[in-house]
Parts: sequence; C-alpha cells; structure tokens
Amino acid sequence: MSNPSQVLWALDEHISPRDFERLCVDLLSREGYWSIEPVGGTRDQGRDAQAIYWRGKSQPAAEVVFQFSLEREWERKLRKDAAKISQLGARPQAMVFVTSRTVTGEKHEKLRTEWREKTGLDLTIRSREWLRLKLEEFHPDLAKKYLGVELPATVSSVAAQLDRFVLEGQSTKELFRDLSADQVRAAVIESTRR
Repeated sequence: MSNPSQVLWALDEHISPRDFERLCVDLLSREGYWSIEPVGGTRDQGRDAQAIYWRGKSQPAAEVVFQFSLEREWERKLRKDAAKISQLGARPQAMVFVTSRTVTGEKHEKLRTEWREKTGLDLTIRSREWLRLKLEEFHPDLAKKYLGVELPATVSSVAAQLDRFVLEGQSTKELFRDLSADQVRAAVIESTRR
C-alpha cells in the first residue's frame, strides 16, 4: 500500500488560489501549450489563461481558454466562467479546466459531450489524479516550488527535464546529426554526471 500523497495534501491544505493558477500555467506550458498566457486575477472575464494558435496565413487564429479551480463546487465554477466567456462574445475553440478535485471519467465525458453539442467548444478537464501524476512523476520541481513538497527524482522526471532543456526540436537533430546512438547516449550520461 502506498503512503498518502503529500502533493494531494498540499493541494487541499497549503496552496493559495493565485499560486494554483501559476502552478497550472507552468504545468500546461510543459505539457505542450507553449503559447499559454496568464490572464487571471480579478476581472479575468472567466479566463485564468489563454493561448492563441495561428493556423495559416489567411485562417483565423484558434483560441484556447483555461480555467483553474480549487473550489469544491468545481462544476458550478466551470459553468459560471463558461457563461462569462460567452457573454463577452468570445468564441474560443477549446477550454481546458484544471481542478484539484476528483472528476469521474463518466462526468468528464458527459460534460465534454454537452459542451460540444451546446457550444461547439472542445472541453478538456484535468483533475486531482492528473495533478498528482504530473507533479510526483514528471515535475517534482514544480511540487517543491508551489507546494513546498520535496520529492525524489524519478526516471520520468529526469527524462522530462532532458526533453525540456536538452533534446528538443530541429536544432537537436542538427546537433547530433553525425553521431551514433551510443555517442549521443555517452554525451548525455557525461552531461548529467557533471
């Protein structure tokens, strides 16, 4: 049996709403939302963050809005903020909602279908266990920064750090173009040893 999660305890007892927003932005930026821009605070018009993606020279930009919540009544908050967004005439293509509460798979699918049918909006919900997994296994540095929780490095967290800082994109392919896989492995091992 595993020990109780320090991350989940800290999410319930320790983090402020503002730090939770910052934690979520940092996590989501690492998870592929590269152009996420924090908007939160007061008068955020229902958005804690947004991202705009251009799809070509003449096509309109696609907007993704983000909302983050520590509230127990997370679904009420989700609906209230979605209403604010639509009242302002904003027409995002997708919404990502992150809550520190448990959301069942059934509830997630029900809301995703409802959102798509009523608004045409793609809804993604990230909940309690997603936060635990990402912080404990992939981003323990963020658990320390925002929650004050010291976690040991895992194989996944080391791989995530290497992906973020060393081995990304076309420049990496160019850098290692003339090296064998064994040479690249030896270079990474030597770099991490130092």
